[in-house]
Amino acid sequence: MPHRNRNIRHGTVVLPSSGRRVNRHVTFARPRSVDGNDSSTDSPHDDDEHHEDDGLLPNGNGHSNGRANGYANGHTKVPTWRQNLRLPPFLKRFIETWKLKEVLKCALAYFLGSMGTYIPLFAALFGKNDGKHMVATVAVYFHPARTRGSMAEATMFATIAVLYSCFISAGTLGTATLFGHIGHPAIGRIIILLVFCVGGLGLIGWTKLKMASPTANVSCSLASIIIITTLTKDVATQQGIFNMTKIMQTVAMAVCAIVMSTTLSNIMWPSFAVTELRKSMVNSTRAFAEMLEGITKGFIDGSEEHLQQPSFKKAAADHRKTFTDLAKHLHEAKFEHYMKGTEVTYGLELRLVECLQRLAQAIGGLQNAASTQFSLLEQSDQTDPFLSEYPELQASFTGSFLQTPSEDVSRDYFDSPVDARPGTSGTTRTTGTIGTTGSTDGALVVVTGRTLFDQFIEHLGPSMRSLAVTLKLMLDELPFGGGTDYTVSVNPHFRASLRDALELYTEKRKLALDQLYNQQDISGRKSADLAADQEEIAASCGHFAYSLEDFGKELFDLLDILDQLEGLQELPLPKTWHWLNPIRHIFRKPNEEIEDGDRHIDRVLPQQLPGGLSDVKVLQEEIARRENKTHNALGYRIWKALRMFRRDDVKFAFKVGVGAAIYALPSYIPFTRPLYSHYRGEWGLVSYMIVMSMTLGATNTSGLYRFIGTIIGASAAVFSWWTFPELPLILSLYGFVLSFLCFTLTLNYPAKASFSRFILLTYNITALYAYTISIKDEDEDDNDEGGKDPIITEIALHRVLSVLAGVTWGLIISRYVWPISARKKLRDGLSVLWLRMALIWKRDPLNYLVEAAPTDVAAYMNITEEIHLQQALLRLQSLLAQIPFEFRLKGPFPIEDFSEILTNTQSMLDAFHGMSVIIAKEPQSSTREMEILAFTKNERAELCSRIFQLFYVLSSSMRSGFPLPETLPSIVRSRDRLLMKIHKFRERDRGAGEGRGESEEDFALIYAYVLLTGRVSEGLEKCARSIKVLHGVIDEEMLEIS
Repeated sequence: MPHRNRNIRHGTVVLPSSGRRVNRHVTFARPRSVDGNDSSTDSPHDDDEHHEDDGLLPNGNGHSNGRANGYANGHTKVPTWRQNLRLPPFLKRFIETWKLKEVLKCALAYFLGSMGTYIPLFAALFGKNDGKHMVATVAVYFHPARTRGSMAEATMFATIAVLYSCFISAGTLGTATLFGHIGHPAIGRIIILLVFCVGGLGLIGWTKLKMASPTANVSCSLASIIIITTLTKDVATQQGIFNMTKIMQTVAMAVCAIVMSTTLSNIMWPSFAVTELRKSMVNSTRAFAEMLEGITKGFIDGSEEHLQQPSFKKAAADHRKTFTDLAKHLHEAKFEHYMKGTEVTYGLELRLVECLQRLAQAIGGLQNAASTQFSLLEQSDQTDPFLSEYPELQASFTGSFLQTPSEDVSRDYFDSPVDARPGTSGTTRTTGTIGTTGSTDGALVVVTGRTLFDQFIEHLGPSMRSLAVTLKLMLDELPFGGGTDYTVSVNPHFRASLRDALELYTEKRKLALDQLYNQQDISGRKSADLAADQEEIAASCGHFAYSLEDFGKELFDLLDILDQLEGLQELPLPKTWHWLNPIRHIFRKPNEEIEDGDRHIDRVLPQQLPGGLSDVKVLQEEIARRENKTHNALGYRIWKALRMFRRDDVKFAFKVGVGAAIYALPSYIPFTRPLYSHYRGEWGLVSYMIVMSMTLGATNTSGLYRFIGTIIGASAAVFSWWTFPELPLILSLYGFVLSFLCFTLTLNYPAKASFSRFILLTYNITALYAYTISIKDEDEDDNDEGGKDPIITEIALHRVLSVLAGVTWGLIISRYVWPISARKKLRDGLSVLWLRMALIWKRDPLNYLVEAAPTDVAAYMNITEEIHLQQALLRLQSLLAQIPFEFRLKGPFPIEDFSEILTNTQSMLDAFHGMSVIIAKEPQSSTREMEILAFTKNERAELCSRIFQLFYVLSSSMRSGFPLPETLPSIVRSRDRLLMKIHKFRERDRGAGEGRGESEEDFALIYAYVLLTGRVSEGLEKCARSIKVLHGVIDEEMLEIS
């Protein structure tokens, strides 16, 4: 539909900064100028009120001029000498864009780490050892470009990794020493491989998989390096001598690198997660304001064009990115607060993030309601079949509610004050013989969806726009004041202004909806399709109106939390470190939430059931009898007890450990140990541990990055050694430049971080190792690689071959030992996710409100189940990113189709969440709501059954790979029947004279239900179309019976 700017009546808007009510024509347009530099600001309305309003309007950068009006930190004057030191703006932008400050910190940490090899006094701290490059290696993993909270978390994980490595290494040496003394060294080596290699390294693989955290991953890599050094390289293990010298040297190098990185992180341009968290919160409220403006304007104008504007798309993209950052910064801020003893502040910031998430969901609900409205209006603009039977009405109907040319919209938020009269409008409408509420001449009354929507906007449009402007002005100043410290500074007028605006809007909304839906023209004679369309339009309009009000109410929670934060800011509480008290955790009350295994999950019954079991209770008894008979068998009990070993994560850990033991086996065989040592097999084993991932795609990706990075790093090492042989100063500067380039790639392209990391690691074990043996700073004879005169090409070749062997071994284990394909896991995961969603909706969300004894029926969806569904979808999205690296002869995997399926599934999950939020708001229904739910019970049951069937069919098709049938269960007609039943209830009440004084709020619940089922239905239809494209039609190969 073409874009149109609808002229509506003047509305009363509440100015949040002062609480004043202004009756003006409300617009969302930006002011022309607020700094007084533009001469165009002169206008005939340049009066006192206009100047007062100017101070409350956002300026060009999105901030309000009133922000520094006593309620936020103003900007202090910067001394002249500091201004002269400032960088040019373009250079400052370049540094910030490429994060060059953080890159410099990382490169400096690497440079200091390399001093552990190049400076004799520094290197002497770690004894005689050819592995002094470990300091620089650990500095690569634990780089200082982290917030203080992230650095604390990394240090914690590193401490655990070092302690675990010492435990495994001591156990390895103790076992070798024990069996060496009793004369059975071979048995000791077998135990070492089975217990400390399979078990120790397997546990590291399991931890890396379960934690799925970058800081945990680098700690696992550190633990692998220390353990593998002891298992396969340390001579003491082979000779059965309990000597912890090498282990302590390695631990000392790791600790030294961690201390250096932590120190640099805290003294050079320190970054704080709390500051980053609050910055993300500010960005999120800015995005809310922009999205609220676009959605409200689009809904009132009935045009989707506002949602297609670049500004709205940018705000939506910023909104998605911000919430990813919020979770990350909140997690890191937790460590900062715990270290400082400000646990109470962290609790408030956690609540603040949760509040912002609810606001985001409310914004999503508004956007979905608007999108639904656009779709319905597009359908309604087509001529209704009923009107074709009445050609005399066709012209008058299509000519009704004509739009007049839009007047020039002011570029200020408010036009000049006018004497707006209630009921006056800026548009001229031609009603003809249609929509005449009091008509007595027998004229046929027809009101389509477009007409009904125009009437809705005529009644409520001004109030909606006024409230939206008030909320936007408030969001522009929340949640923190100006300045870089992001201190809490809430305008004291906000709470009263918000309350007044909501009361004004609620009053207008009740009156408008009651007047609109009590008109006779809505209940006039019409076709069933037209009645369903009218009710759907009514549901969409009502849902948007309620959602806008709910968004405003959520801001009260935001203001409450900000008030508490401001109180702590002014009067800080005593420091507390309760997390250090183990007794408090031991005696803490258990969590009341229902665990995964205790949640109610409906049973999916088999297709063929014994005769006579139509009754549900009898059927349940039969299932229980069969299960008891089966469960008592010994074989079943054993099978049940071994359930843990059938889990994918346990199987992954076991195959990682077994693969590592097989790779390390040549180091324990006297015949093959020289070859293993000559080609530095320990670095191949380290590479194997690094590249091993859950799926084939992830392993292939990591292996590819590892191998290419190794080639580049080895080449860089050879070039440096040939160009600057044995020149420590030049070599250290060369390493600094190389690390600067690699960390630039790491910090600006996080997806390629492992690639740049592998370049530096290979450079370390080649160039730094060569310098170590060139000065004889070792206790072993390495003449096989040149000794005092190292042959750099041979060293580099050995490293490349060792890494290639480890990567290849990892690919073999991943491919042939319990292979886990990301493609198969994606399909199976989608199938199970849809099945669980089907079972949830099968319960009928509103049944819980109707049943006399709610405890006897399953709740719609508890918070634990909702979180698990969302986490499952996130895992599926990560699997999709791994699939392109899984080779298949069939051709490229349809990434775009599955991406669209996941997007639609996310939209359906949002609808599920929206339903749970609505139920949580009103767990107790009113009497009239109960009547509506009881009146529509059968239609809702049919609708839920159709949704369940369609979910089930899609799940089965995705699991089996079979094409969908030509005819699928239809949800559209079931929704239409539900809408017709709602219409009949309205007619029944009006006919009985009972509904005249009733509020339209009683229909809010069923309206929300209808809209959310529409979103679910739309998502299912889109997924079905994608599956039809993916699976095609049945071919002969599918019909073969082997």
